[in-house]
Parts: sequence; C-alpha cells; structure tokens
Amino acid sequence: MNQKYYFSVIAILNSATEEELIEINQKAFDDFNCEGIEEYNLDEESIDEILGREAYLGAEIPLELIEKLEGKSQKIKYHFIGEGAEDFKRYLEEKGFKVELARNPWDDWNKKWKQFYKPIVVSPELKIIPILEEDKEFIREDDCIYIYPGMGFGTGTHETTFLCLKMFTDLFKSGFKPASCLDFGCGSGILGVATLKLTYTNVLFCDVDREALDNCKKNLYLNFNDDRLHGSSLIARDRFKPSEGFDLVYANILENILLKESEVIISSLKKGGKLIVSGLLKNQEEGFLANFDSEKKLEKIKTEFIGDWCAILFEAIS
Repeated sequence: MNQKYYFSVIAILNSATEEELIEINQKAFDDFNCEGIEEYNLDEESIDEILGREAYLGAEIPLELIEKLEGKSQKIKYHFIGEGAEDFKRYLEEKGFKVELARNPWDDWNKKWKQFYKPIVVSPELKIIPILEEDKEFIREDDCIYIYPGMGFGTGTHETTFLCLKMFTDLFKSGFKPASCLDFGCGSGILGVATLKLTYTNVLFCDVDREALDNCKKNLYLNFNDDRLHGSSLIARDRFKPSEGFDLVYANILENILLKESEVIISSLKKGGKLIVSGLLKNQEEGFLANFDSEKKLEKIKTEFIGDWCAILFEAIS
C-alpha cells in the first residue's frame, strides 16, 4: 500500500510588506491550491534558544540577534495535499524569498487540522464549526455554520471574515432582516451561509473562481436541506450582471479588486440596502474611502477593526 503524504512550503517572508503578504497568501489559495496557512509563533523556549544567556542577564541584546528573532517570527508554512507545492515554491523563489519544501506523513494532517481549526464563536447567535470530510455524521444546529477548512479564504479564522460576520450579526440583532443578499467574491460561502442561518433570505453566491463555487455548493449542502436552499443560487463572475437591487451585499476581497469592481458592487444595492466591505488593512481605509464611491451613492455607517484589518458598513442612499 502506497504511503500518502501532504507537503509544506516553509517560507521566510520577513522582507515582505503587508500588501505583499496578502497577495502571496491569496495566490497560494487561488492559483496553487493551498489547503491552509500556518504562521510561526515564538514560545519562551524558542526565545531562550536564540538569545541564550542574554535573555536572563539583562544584557543589551545585539542587533543581529534581534534580526534573527524577527526573521524566525516571519516564517510561514503553506500546506498542500495535491499538486501545487513545487510550483508555489518556485513562485516564492522567483520573488527572492528563502523557501524549503517538506514532505509529511498523511497521519499528521488530521492532527494538524484538529490543532488549528477550533470552533469559533462570533456571537451568541452564531458559531463556526469546522468539519473534516471524514466526519459524515453530525447533528445540525441552527446557530452553527459548518465549513470544510482548507478551501481558501472563508473559514472564519481570518480577521476580515470574522469582522463581516460580526457586522451582520449586529445588524440582525438590531432588527435588520434582508429579503435578498449578494455574497460577492463568496469563496467558501461562509457569509451567505451565515445570512441563510439567521434569516429566510435568498442569497446569490458569486465568485470568479468556479472551483470556489464548487466548494461553496459543498458547504451549502453541509448546512442545509434542499428545501431550505430554494431561491438561492450560485453564479460565476463573468455571468453576473447587477440587474436587481439587493438588501444586503458582502464584498470581502482585496482592496484592488474592491476598487476595480466598485461600480458593480454599488449598483447591486437597492436604496436603503446595506453593504459590508472588508479585505482592507487599517492603513488602506482612508485611500479606499476616497476612491470607492465616486458618485456618492453610499453613506458610511461605521468602521470596525481587528488587529491590522478593518471592515466598513455602508448604506445605499440613492
């Protein structure tokens, strides 16, 4: 019997900017079929190993040791089950980064999955429960979203996804009940799934990546029966036309795509509709607001932050 493996591309990205890291991470998922990203965290033992006696004696730590510490903290592992690891390694090497490729026994994959994908509580109304494909039997609960991890962005672990979910649950608790919803750049479909969980709305899931739409469909059937999905549908971006107004639109995508697609996103809203935008770094907010809504069709309601990331809630005023 052949031994099965998964592969890890280990990259030192300490010279990359925040914007470059976002682009690299998105490409890992979209272009190279990455299953998950693991960032290194330094523990006390690692610090002691690097700094040695200086960590205990109160001595001034040399600059080269600080740089070594920072370099270690910028290591990221990109995990792959199928093809893509070798190509992604070459992609990073061409960009000038130091990269290693490791082959790991398949038994370690489930252990790592269980370690890094824990249930996430967004609010009392909404929890995210990661499900292994092998877990065929589980009891659906109304306040839980079930997602297969390793499908690209949208498992709830990233700050931008969490911010969008939190904004929606806050709207829901205030009495907002959309009759129609567009999940633009849906990825795993987690935002639209959350909307379906809490309301009886019709959701249109749209993505440029047809494989992402397949994953989204898989997650829909993981959460709902056929009759519950009546009125909701999936569409590829090249076939989507903003011909009707939605009560709620999500757009959790990168800043450059948000700006490029701004006209389509904004024209998809009906008057009084809500738009939740994320995928933005804190330092991108001002420039984004200056360029996104050139025709002044939106009113900004609020911005919320987690770490270096932000999400913005708008209302359509025309």
